[in-house]
Parts: sequence; structure tokens; C-alpha cells
Amino acid sequence: ETSAAPTERRWGLCIWSTAQACVIMAKETPTTSRFEPLSVLWHVFAAPQTLLVLVGLIVLILAMGTLIPQIPPQARGDPQAWLALQTGLFGQGSGLVRTLGLFDVYHSLGFRLLLVLAGLCLFVRGVESAEVAWRVMGRTPWPPQAFDSWGNRPPQIRLSSTLSPDEVKARLDRFLSEQHTWWKEVSGLAGPSLVASGRRPVFWARVVGYGGLLLALAGLAVEGTWGWQGEQWQPIPGESQAIGHGTLYSIRLDAFEMHTGDDPRLRDYPSEVTWLEGDAELERAAVGVGRPTRRGGVAVRQLGYVPFVRMRGWDSEGRSLVLETGEDVLSVTGEAEIRFGTPEAQPVVLISDYDLFLTLTFEPLCAEGKPALYLERIDTGGTEREAVAVLYESGTVSLDSLQLEVDLSLVPILRADYHPGMGLVVAGMALAVLALIVTWFLPPWMVWVTAGQGEKDRTQVQILALPGPGSFRWLSPLADRLGEVLADDA
Repeated sequence: ETSAAPTERRWGLCIWSTAQACVIMAKETPTTSRFEPLSVLWHVFAAPQTLLVLVGLIVLILAMGTLIPQIPPQARGDPQAWLALQTGLFGQGSGLVRTLGLFDVYHSLGFRLLLVLAGLCLFVRGVESAEVAWRVMGRTPWPPQAFDSWGNRPPQIRLSSTLSPDEVKARLDRFLSEQHTWWKEVSGLAGPSLVASGRRPVFWARVVGYGGLLLALAGLAVEGTWGWQGEQWQPIPGESQAIGHGTLYSIRLDAFEMHTGDDPRLRDYPSEVTWLEGDAELERAAVGVGRPTRRGGVAVRQLGYVPFVRMRGWDSEGRSLVLETGEDVLSVTGEAEIRFGTPEAQPVVLISDYDLFLTLTFEPLCAEGKPALYLERIDTGGTEREAVAVLYESGTVSLDSLQLEVDLSLVPILRADYHPGMGLVVAGMALAVLALIVTWFLPPWMVWVTAGQGEKDRTQVQILALPGPGSFRWLSPLADRLGEVLADDA
């Protein structure tokens, strides 16, 4: 006769341990222990619900950081000025965003506190898992207190047998020995009690998994403390820029080349740069998308490319046009230089004498597989656009009675950054994923079996399982086999 009791999980402090529940079943009276804050705190951090709540909050903050624009590193010195420039819904709600500090959640005190608490949870659970893995090797006694980490409601199944508790214990010992299953008696209890386990070496995979997550969390802390990311830079050949952030390095762009195949389609676009320390040249290196150059832990990456445009214009009588460019609309006589901050930028050129607005749009790879620059005329209302020309290289554009000479060149987008903790993050996550795969496909199992006198002269057998992924997959079949062993006619 067997009956299964449903397993419940709830959030709370582990005040009454599973050991005390089994002592009650064995007709032992539990003693009241004094309140120990550190012990309660340890149980709180050891509870899986605590880790789930903290991880959920961290994921929520990461989602908020993705949905809400975050202040760039170069603007952290004056966040109010950056917030004042924001538009749209984010700008309208900037009062709440400013009050809660949602514009820089990754560097907020609350996020750092969550990382610390999550690290404590991982450390405690790692210690608990290491203790279980060490005990299951059979070198340490098994007192009832060793099951405190199983929680208040571990997965369990109850069996009822007409055999006496001693006969139940004898049959369990014989069955486990025949199955070559490791088992050991639990000391300190009046009734028969034993712990059994299978795939014991896999218990160390849990320790490795928690250690990997803790290593990744440490990497995030290192990254948040010492890591930095510089501004994007669009240099022309010969220009150099200091990296900053306490380093003495500078980077000079020597060349930027566009490589095509047999057809005109673009294949690659590497940059040739030189590392400088003061005026001294340290090293020359090639940089491409996904192929950074590194020195002293600092990486220089190429993120893409943008056009660099020089524009000159004449009217029908050969007089130079006055071209006005830039956010501040500065007048430039003779030649205008137009730089794209990003490939998505759409700078505007104003020919004031003719009240003519031109917008420039860049497409890194058009249908022909090469970069294209589009010139469009904008009406005075700013609502209608008229295509003027498409340029794949430098050329001359005729617009009404005007002539525009456009020198088109492409320059790379470079950025320097320093990420000292990413190696720890990648290594830690790799260990955690590997441990998860091992424990999922080869789940270790452990049960605590106790027997005590029940009602109507029947022996009540309780089987408690170590909580973990897939515990119900093996608990029910194991309970069925034990039910057959404890049957009257077995």
C-alpha cells in the first residue's frame, strides 16, 4: 500500500528543520533552540527562493537598462545637461527618471547591492553544495542537522508497510547493497534512518556551477569598477587621439582601405593604426570589425565606417557659394567639411543665398553592395524631400543653376575600451553552463529514508529527496521500487 503526498514549496525562514519533523515521526520530542540571527541569515541566503528573487530583480534592472536610454560614459560628469537634451517620452518622464536614477541603473547603489546579495547567496549555496558533496563521499558522519539545507518542504513520498521498523531497515539495507548503491546510517535518531545516494561524483558539478556563477558575478563587479568605454571617433588618415582614462597611449590612423572582390561589392574594410606613447611609436597594427588591437589591456575596435564629405559650390556666374553646416549653423566660405557622427546621422547643408536645404544620408551597403551617399532637397516646411543625386565616389552635382563639387571619402569608426572582467564572466558562465548540462542529463540523487511506528500497527516510511533539477523524475520510480521491496510478499 503506497500513497504519495504532494510536494509544496514556499518562501520563509527555515525555523523547523526536516530533522525535527522526522524526530516527531519517530516519537521524539523536539527541543526548542535559542534564536541565532547568523544561523537564520545563513538559512535565508541558502534558500533557493532568495536566489530566484535576487536574480529576478537583476534581470528586471537589466531590462530597464535596455528599454530606458542610459547616460553615456562621457556625459556622467554632467548628467543634468544630458537629461535636458533628451526628447520624446523619455524627456517628458525625465523627472521620474532623474529622481529614481534610472538613467544610470548599472552604476546605481541598488544594483551594486543586488550583486553583493546575489554573490552572498551563491557563496552560501556553494558551501552547502560542497558540504553535501563531501559528506556523500562517505567520510563524514550524517547527523540530522546535515539535512537542514534541504529546506522546509523537500520532495517527499510516504509509504505504509505491515513490516516492523527493524524489518523495514533490514530490507532496505539488503536492497541497497544488492543495487551497489552507497548508503549510510543517520546517527542521533531513535528509529531506523539512512541516507542513500547515486551518481555521487556529479554532486561536485553543482559546486562547480555555483563557483562559475560566483566567478561571473565577480567579473561583473570588476568590470563595473575598473572597466570603461571611450567615445566613438571618426578619424581621417594622419589624425591621432589620446585614449585617456589614466593611460599614456594615443592612436593614430595611418590608412583606411576598402577591399572589393572580382565584382564591385565590398568585402572588407580594415584600418592601419599606430600605437603612440607621447611622440614615440610603439606598434603598428591592423584593425577590423571583430578584430581589435590590444595593448596593456586596452582594446581599440573598429565599429564600422562613415563618410567624410568636403563640399564646394558655385553659382551660374562662377561665384563661390556660402555653405552653412553643423548644429550651430556656422558659415563657411569656399568649402564645407561634413562629418557623420554615426552611419544613421543625416546632416543638413544650407545654401542661404538661395534658401536651399540639402540633407545627406548614408547607406553603408546599398543594393549594389557598396557604400552610397544620398543628397536630397528639403522644402522650407521640412516635410517633403526630393532626391538630387546618389554618389558612390567623389563627383559633381548640378542643382538648378548651381554646381556642387563633392569630395567623398570613407573613414572608420574607432573606439577604445577596457574590459578587465569579461574574461572572468565568460569563463564563469562556461563553467556554470557545463555544470548545468551535466546535472541535467546525469542528475545525482539522494534520499533520506526514515521508518517509524504509524497507526494501526503499520510502519510509516518517509522518503525525502534532495531538492534539485529533475528530482521528481527519479523520486517516483525509486519510491515504486522501494514499495515493492517493502511489500508483504517480497
